[in-house]
Amino acid sequence: KGPEGIILISDAIRAAGMPDGEYRVDDDRTVIVKDGVVLLPSGSLAGSTLTMDRALYNFMAATGDPLEVLWPCASLNGARSAGVAGERGSLEKGKIADLVLVDDDINVQMTIAEGVVVYRNEAFAG
Repeated sequence: KGPEGIILISDAIRAAGMPDGEYRVDDDRTVIVKDGVVLLPSGSLAGSTLTMDRALYNFMAATGDPLEVLWPCASLNGARSAGVAGERGSLEKGKIADLVLVDDDINVQMTIAEGVVVYRNEAFAG
């Protein structure tokens, strides 16, 4: 399969990316984040911590392909599979403006949802 046949996904739970500590993720569930791993109080895994930016970074590292080749795996391919490519998944006039801007190391610098900036790294100059 080429990149057009691959869809990257994330099933990360809410505590993914949080600093070490204890977090309530549901009304009745607490998890512990330790060294990037999310655990139940019993010590068993609570769920995935793989975020989309890290999935894309890992895929780029594994294939050696640049972001320009692989970005559809994290956006357009999934939109096509879900039947919403006419409104999402790529930058085109008339489509919903949901964007994630990343640096060369695929670290999120800015997130735009429906045309509104909802996250911006303070150090980001863009």
